[in-house]
Amino acid sequence: MTLTAKAAAGSAFAGWSGACSGTSTCTVTTNSTTSVTAKFTAKLKPCVVPKVKAKTLSAAKRALKAHSCRAGKIKHAFSSKVKKGRVISQKPKPGKHLKHGGKVNLVVSKGKKH
Repeated sequence: MTLTAKAAAGSAFAGWSGACSGTSTCTVTTNSTTSVTAKFTAKLKPCVVPKVKAKTLSAAKRALKAHSCRAGKIKHAFSSKVKKGRVISQKPKPGKHLKHGGKVNLVVSKGKKH
């Protein structure tokens, strides 16, 4: 008998256990009770980078999390145009598709240099 796993929308086939292993088709030859289990996992949503420029750092982190992203490196720089604590720039740019949990690097304003 040959078994083929087909994942439902929103999930992915993770592999076989029992009389089969791996992630390809499962072929079983048996004359007695044999157990095979197909394992599935939820598909992780990709990170679609949101626009976080001009947001506070905490608001930017919330927005990133809501889009399945996370903050990467956070640098601080002086700015005469952007208020202290707000995002000056981000990399990658908004709209970029990354894997689930993809990192977005941020530069946050220290305010005006005295």
